[in-house]
Amino acid sequence: MGLLRGGLIFAISFLLFLSLFFGNVFLTLNWSLDYNVLQPEIKNISQNIAEEWGITEEIEANKQYLELYCQTQDSIKLNESGFNLEIPCSTVNLGTKAMIEGGIDSLLNQIYYKNYNCSFWQCIKKTEDSTVLISETAKEYWKNNFKWALIISILLATALIFVESKKHTAFITIGILVMVAALPFKKIEWFFSIFPSSKVVDFIGLFFTKAENIFTTMMIIGVFLIIFGIALRIFKYGWKLSKWFTKKENNVSTNEIKEIVKEEVKDQKKEVLKKSKKK
Repeated sequence: MGLLRGGLIFAISFLLFLSLFFGNVFLTLNWSLDYNVLQPEIKNISQNIAEEWGITEEIEANKQYLELYCQTQDSIKLNESGFNLEIPCSTVNLGTKAMIEGGIDSLLNQIYYKNYNCSFWQCIKKTEDSTVLISETAKEYWKNNFKWALIISILLATALIFVESKKHTAFITIGILVMVAALPFKKIEWFFSIFPSSKVVDFIGLFFTKAENIFTTMMIIGVFLIIFGIALRIFKYGWKLSKWFTKKENNVSTNEIKEIVKEEVKDQKKEVLKKSKKK
């Protein structure tokens, strides 16, 4: 029975680790693809995007024309890869970099909130539209995956608590698994730094912007679960100790009562003997 329970605990713990790890992946992608997080990161690599699409070259070649055009217009509209790139005229006098950043902001807004009319994987498989990767559609997809991972993790954690005979040990084990599953997310930034800077590396890095936040959050949860397990153990022993002292006190009280009864009986016998002698 002990061997069977041990094997079951190991299997549940392993599955729990996997669900926690993939849950962390899904949550990282979800948090990293929030528009307010994504926008400044896209801006950091906007020069690479502009060079890849030839926007930088086009702006440099037509800078004088653009300056004249902006004397009567509020923005410059370009069409790149099926998207309308709108560069605010307020950035023209600030230089090419500012113009590109302004244009990329408008482009990201279109890509992110675009109605793709297909699910996440359908868009990738059927339309081969890679822009869906940095869209609200993608964010919602990873969010839903995280919800399922969370439900599975809760069920597995509950099963582990049920199977483990020592409940405090189960909470400590779950806490350790939560922390171990989060460890790889601490080093993701370092992992990307070992590769030479390139468009591909920069693009992949966008999806793990919030990895360290996930690491910190899971570490706090893990520590809390471990402390709870230790507290549960202390409480258990404290309760046993309290019960032992109560029992001890009760035993002492019983003995005292017996002694009092014995003394009372002796006194009564003495009184009876005295009365009989007088007679």
